Amino acid sequence: MTTLFRARNNREHGLSMIELLLIIAALGLILGALYQFLLLANRQSRSTTFKQISVDQVNLLLKSISQEVRNALLVNINSEGGDINYFDSQIEEENPQPFLLFTLFIPDPEEESENLEVRYEIVLNKNLWEDKGEKVYMLQKSIYRESSLVKSTVLIDNIYSLEVERTSQKISIEVGVVLGNRIRYFHTSVTVRNPLPA
Repeated sequence: MTTLFRARNNREHGLSMIELLLIIAALGLILGALYQFLLLANRQSRSTTFKQISVDQVNLLLKSISQEVRNALLVNINSEGGDINYFDSQIEEENPQPFLLFTLFIPDPEEESENLEVRYEIVLNKNLWEDKGEKVYMLQKSIYRESSLVKSTVLIDNIYSLEVERTSQKISIEVGVVLGNRIRYFHTSVTVRNPLPA
């Protein structure tokens, strides 16, 4: 009976130090892999959310531009726009000035003047250009009242191309935007209520 008790006692003895270290190492590997998986899933989720927000912003912007163009008193298209290589050739590196795409004249909502002049321009991100030498182009909207600047806003901060075309009473706008590592194109076509200048 004593021998049986002693044998059972030996079997119920705790884990050895080596077994314990192996279990801790295995748990460490499993938890490390789980952490990496969750980190990757979180990054992808944030990237997808960012891209969707960017897509929504561009769609909203084109809708806003379409309404402005449709209701404008006058629309002047100064250029058909172009792609990034075209902007490179048009914007001077030494003294980068905005590249005017088109101008709208809209009624002044505050009735301080007869109308407001709205300019849509391609501008070079001067900070990135001066700091890193990176050419990143932005779409900017500037509002003027009697030739005085009222407000200037960057609408898209990573633009690849912008084409503006007109046919009789219709204006078509296509915007290429850099989203992640690819370019996404957005398009809108607007029928203008007021006559376009020849």
